[in-house]
Amino acid sequence: TLPSGAFRKLSVRNKILVYLTAKAGLRFILEGQKLTADNAELEKILGVRGNTLRPKVKMLRDEGFIITDKGEHGIANHSVDYIIETFKIKETI
Repeated sequence: TLPSGAFRKLSVRNKILVYLTAKAGLRFILEGQKLTADNAELEKILGVRGNTLRPKVKMLRDEGFIITDKGEHGIANHSVDYIIETFKIKETI
């Protein structure tokens, strides 16, 4: 299922960041959940073609926002502060 709502309005770059951050956060909720995604998963979930996706992934990797190991992309831990600031995420209790 493709994401809907405000997510669809994000740039490809920000969709990748949000999705990989969400996957990383799943470790606090679901045990054994894969924390990374390969290009095929990103293409399918984000609804972005490979020729659009790959340059954005490379750009994010070069900027240090994501890390890639054996074709699997994950969010770099230090990127979380940037993502919180960019999307104005507020912690609520």
